[in-house]
Amino acid sequence: MIARFLRGMGYFGRGWRVAFGDGRVVPFVLLPAALTVAVVAGGSGFVYRWAGRFIERESAGHGAVFGIVLEIFLFLFTLACAYVLYLLTCLLATAPFAGVLSERAEHAHTGDKVVPQPWGKLVALAARGLGQAILGVLLYLAIAVPLFVLHWVVPVLAPLLWICGVVQTALFFAFDAFYEPAHRRGASFGGKWRFIGTHLAESLGFGCGVALLMIVPLLSVIVTPVAIVGGTLLYLDLAAGASSSGASSSSST
Repeated sequence: MIARFLRGMGYFGRGWRVAFGDGRVVPFVLLPAALTVAVVAGGSGFVYRWAGRFIERESAGHGAVFGIVLEIFLFLFTLACAYVLYLLTCLLATAPFAGVLSERAEHAHTGDKVVPQPWGKLVALAARGLGQAILGVLLYLAIAVPLFVLHWVVPVLAPLLWICGVVQTALFFAFDAFYEPAHRRGASFGGKWRFIGTHLAESLGFGCGVALLMIVPLLSVIVTPVAIVGGTLLYLDLAAGASSSGASSSSST
């Protein structure tokens, strides 16, 4: 169990090597990161200017001390907005590129040549990825919010609820990373979760590794796209292992 957990955690490193070592994959790792930086910088600048104008109007005639307090509030408010915008953009910026990113990671894994795709298919992949990301965030919040409320309402359960929250986050990161390769193989929504259940230790290991790296400031800009690459590689190896073991069982019978 522990060996399988650690094996799953190690696939982020494998994903990193492919993400920045294969020219077919690198652009689709850097594009979400660049989009995240642009959105956060632009959004934070807009908030700072808007709040600054508001403070100028409200602080007029109230003295220097009141103005300093409002300046501190402006800084904290802008920082909070930037952080929320950063988290949301990290998740959603990768979504339109997830399908192409996963396909190219699979090509790099198998050694197959990347076949040029029409723009129509690329747009369809982007729309599906964005829809999947939004649905995943909503589903995650539907579970995370009640856990958070229970954490404060029933403090004695806080350690257990914290563990539940970590497990939930890890599983959702794994689901997000496995989604594209599983979808290309016709897996249903339930089938994707059954795959995770079958390979629970590896899925938890991979998801926990991603969750820990998402906490690191600035690094999380590229964690999500790299996780798509690593998750695709892990899915392919787990699926191949399951197929070979199934074939061995059939031949032995």
